[in-house]
Amino acid sequence: MIWGIIAVIGGLILGAKAIVLIPLVYLLARKSKDFGLIAYFFYALLLMNEVFVEDFLSFEAVKAILLGVLPSLMILKEILVGAYKFEKPEIKDFIDVKVGLFVLAILVLMAILKLRYEYLYTIENQTSLVAGLAVIFVLLNLRKEVKGVEMFKVREGEI
Repeated sequence: MIWGIIAVIGGLILGAKAIVLIPLVYLLARKSKDFGLIAYFFYALLLMNEVFVEDFLSFEAVKAILLGVLPSLMILKEILVGAYKFEKPEIKDFIDVKVGLFVLAILVLMAILKLRYEYLYTIENQTSLVAGLAVIFVLLNLRKEVKGVEMFKVREGEI
């Protein structure tokens, strides 16, 4: 829940109107993880339409990452893992080494791309690189924490 509050504050600083959906995301996630994910999908779509960055290696991009993207990823983690309760925040909730290394890796890759291959440093390539790395990061980071679904498991006596 703490990341939801951080996302609201960051959204206010960025001027994003999508933050009005954050309480709805948490309320729906309490009822059903699926409804929470659907609401998060619409929140992420609205946030992507409101926060625009022309160059990834700029102050506006760093501000958008720290105030918009990072809290949004942590909200997704809270929905998937189920830790969206009011509780006393610990320091480990604010400092995540994996997320810090992920952001550092993206910044280094973008700097290499800009300095070495300037002709490839387009908005489309920046977006695809960041999106691909973010999906890989989320999948690798949450592979043990996400609750499994037993959809295709055959029970005894059914066949």
